[in-house]
Amino acid sequence: MNHDVFNGDADGICALHQLRLAFPAANNLVTGTKREIDLLRRVEAGSGDEVTVLDLALDKNREALLALLCKGVKVSYFDHHVAEDIPEHPNLTAMIDTISTKPHTRPPSRSASTSRKLTRCANWASALTTIAMGSPWRI
Repeated sequence: MNHDVFNGDADGICALHQLRLAFPAANNLVTGTKREIDLLRRVEAGSGDEVTVLDLALDKNREALLALLCKGVKVSYFDHHVAEDIPEHPNLTAMIDTISTKPHTRPPSRSASTSRKLTRCANWASALTTIAMGSPWRI
């Protein structure tokens, strides 16, 4: 079985939406609330399965990621959070944009927050659309 694992905030939902518009698939969906980001531990997958990870900090999911890779699971990891020591593994495709990472601060108003979410959604949409069009996205 294949799985899409994504953060339950605007970034994760928009990333999943864009990816599945470009590449439709009826994968098992794994998500949580906005601050619940250690979601890879919930995935039960084995050799030959594929897991797509969207908007989850690798450092918070490292142990579960390594366990999946050791089982022979193919993992595609898309994220924008700072990650130390991205694992190198033949079954891991990691596209982690740490250049655009900014410290999270409390937004001054709801409209500013909404604007930031839409901007982030557009950034994810742009990156995933580029991938869908066959261009390599390298950070």
